[in-house]
Amino acid sequence: MVDDLNFVLGAEAGESNYERPRVAVLDTGIRPDQADNFGISDSRYQDFTVPPGVARSMRDDDGHGTSIVDLIYSICDPADVFVARVWDKGKTVAAAKTIESIIKALKWAKEHNVDIICMAFGFDNANPGLREALKEALLSANVLLFAAASNDMNRSGVVYPARWDDLVFCMFSTNGGAKNSRGINPTGLGHDNFAILGEDVRVLSDGPDDTYEISSGTSYSTAIACGLAARLLDFSRQKHVDGTRYRGLSHDLKEKVNMERVLRSISEKDEEYHCIAPWKLLSERFRGQAGDLTDEDLEQARQDVFRRIAGCLGRF
Repeated sequence: MVDDLNFVLGAEAGESNYERPRVAVLDTGIRPDQADNFGISDSRYQDFTVPPGVARSMRDDDGHGTSIVDLIYSICDPADVFVARVWDKGKTVAAAKTIESIIKALKWAKEHNVDIICMAFGFDNANPGLREALKEALLSANVLLFAAASNDMNRSGVVYPARWDDLVFCMFSTNGGAKNSRGINPTGLGHDNFAILGEDVRVLSDGPDDTYEISSGTSYSTAIACGLAARLLDFSRQKHVDGTRYRGLSHDLKEKVNMERVLRSISEKDEEYHCIAPWKLLSERFRGQAGDLTDEDLEQARQDVFRRIAGCLGRF
């Protein structure tokens, strides 16, 4: 289904003169070899774990950050991904230094005009300074914020910053059939409780040979949700969409309430969770047809997606 979405929502051949979505990943960094593969330059990387003046070369001693970046690119390869290293390895700890690194990274991301920030981690306790930094990113820069619902599967409640779902998309997990991952998800928050694939996900391993492994968790759901949001923004900015049908679609999609409407429209309710089924963006007759559509069918499929998105925003 990813292939279907990428084929239908991808830019037309030769179209490159539009603003690509920018996604900032706040995590454990990125391996230099993978940064080269993705085309992530030094200007799109910053290490906030080392003191000023210390060399800040690309690194990822854990592998988590690299796997998150890989997942985002698998959903939206046109994206420009920025990587902020905010902790070293292992489970995130709400130490003052880590919170400080995240706050600095949020400011850095905002200065680079990112559209989406991916925070595939969480803390047990709230931090007022972190909330203010997130609020600033949302309100002053109109950034879409995504965070993982849990660090410990369903053994504890929703963690911060995902618990602040007035600011952040709190991401829960589904299985491949868009059903609630009961062994992974903590109890929902009583609002949308958006969930997307996070169970048995094919993720890049920490090995040197570009091998993949199967893993589960809401951190992977967060990355996939960011990739989907980036793919929608990318589609909305392509000339034939933003220039000839509904000028302003890309701007409107960056409003949290509007992205919520779109995600809700392609979700299936399972208990308290809105389980996102990305294939619902496509009309049923175009599903499973990646690469086999005629030019006429492809244009019709794209028009259908446009109508769905614009309809969610009350513009069609």
